[in-house]
Amino acid sequence: MIPIAVAVIAVGAPVVWGTVQVQQFAMSSQLNVFILYMGSPLVLVIPFLAAWAGNARLHAELGHRHVANLRSRLSVVAFLRARLVSSFLLPCVIFGASVLVIYAIAFLIWPLLGDPFIDPSINLLSSGQDVADYEQSLTAFTQLMAFGSPVFGAVSALWFGFAAGIYGAFAAAALVLLQNRMLAMLLPLGMYMIQTIAAAILVGPYAGLLYSLAPFGLQQAPIPTTAAPTVLLALGVAAVWVWIFRHPRDLLSLR
Repeated sequence: MIPIAVAVIAVGAPVVWGTVQVQQFAMSSQLNVFILYMGSPLVLVIPFLAAWAGNARLHAELGHRHVANLRSRLSVVAFLRARLVSSFLLPCVIFGASVLVIYAIAFLIWPLLGDPFIDPSINLLSSGQDVADYEQSLTAFTQLMAFGSPVFGAVSALWFGFAAGIYGAFAAAALVLLQNRMLAMLLPLGMYMIQTIAAAILVGPYAGLLYSLAPFGLQQAPIPTTAAPTVLLALGVAAVWVWIFRHPRDLLSLR
């Protein structure tokens, strides 16, 4: 039930937010509509939602001491491997699909409605080429609009899903490493917020996890620069899971 609830929130919150906010703006293109919907407050809590989407079952199993009844090392490792896969895939699918819904609204449904609230002239865009150049220089990942909006939408969905999956896997690792299950579920969100604030102060917003996930509102940066914080987090989470698989009997939460 929890993954279903998260899916409803992941799709519903941006749709409601964008539908309300879009009435207050004049925009230059359908890409602006996409960015407006993607910029909902949901991005502030995605690590927390991803943690629950991917790990509600593991959270319950650890509470009921299910893993402690697994006798052999092989069965423990197989259990952990299965939970790692689900902790990554469930948030990945849910949040990737939510981006595809927003893409469909902005690039498929919006033109059918007559492109309401879109006026390229507000940014002195007088031709289709002007609009294309504007879109390709707008923010991170919009460089991909040069290959067409379907490519941009697909990559955006894959990236958003991948990042959500990493936070799910992060929470799963925290659950098996820490005995305090609620702290473990909150840890990805806590690190996400603290790292984003610290990065903004010490380096710049591009170095923050929040803007790596959803870089809307910033000037365009190279895609590798934007992706780097999340990729580094993914490498760290992968390293932790390698240690977990090598030392399953050292985990207090599994005893």
